[in-house]
Amino acid sequence: MSVACMAMRRFLAPWALLATAAVLAACGTTQNNATPPTATLDPSGTGGVGTPAATSEAPVSNPPTSSGSGGGGGGGSWPSPEDCISYDPNSVTVVYGGGVWSVKAGSVELVRVYGGPDAQQQGKDALAVAKRYKKVCFIGRGNHRDEKELYVFEYWREPSGINTTLPDPEDACSSYNKNNLTVDESGDNAYRVKDHDHVLQEFDTKQDANNGKLVLSKYSRICYVHSETDDGTPAPITYA
Repeated sequence: MSVACMAMRRFLAPWALLATAAVLAACGTTQNNATPPTATLDPSGTGGVGTPAATSEAPVSNPPTSSGSGGGGGGGSWPSPEDCISYDPNSVTVVYGGGVWSVKAGSVELVRVYGGPDAQQQGKDALAVAKRYKKVCFIGRGNHRDEKELYVFEYWREPSGINTTLPDPEDACSSYNKNNLTVDESGDNAYRVKDHDHVLQEFDTKQDANNGKLVLSKYSRICYVHSETDDGTPAPITYA
């Protein structure tokens, strides 16, 4: 089964979408019209997943791996142009400062996970996601909303072959029907992608939502590393 993980930092990545994002990030499962934690695409514009934030659940050693080349759950087109950061997974580290666990490749920030110094596992989970890929891509990093992280979606491409431990998919992931995805307006001039009443992600514009639908249609499961900013805004890392 293809999975997209997004980021709270929701992670949309080819284990199944780890757009993240995300980084990033626990997989928030939403089965109603409430907005799920976002996967990690870095809304900050610094490379973070949505503003990478993530929280985690119990890890699993061998999560499913999606099929298809270049990461992601299959072939076909991707958003164009893509907003992506390519990196060396062997150079990825996680550092803490000021309530933020920042996953970096060298000096480039890929995703962030929010939490205090006791939230070390969240940072480790975001790091584990990043090491599995060579590229993280984002949708919506340029939005100017007050709760910017909510409208940033990340997805991960180009599997590295590094088999890291990820959160238990039973806790971190949510399945959906990729053949039943729709885009509709959600209020505040925002848009969302959903499977029936299962809201997968909120987007700033209809174009972003259509791009998000294109990415999500390549997977059938979305996973999260959850986290929140200081004001309580969900900032997950998403992967699949």
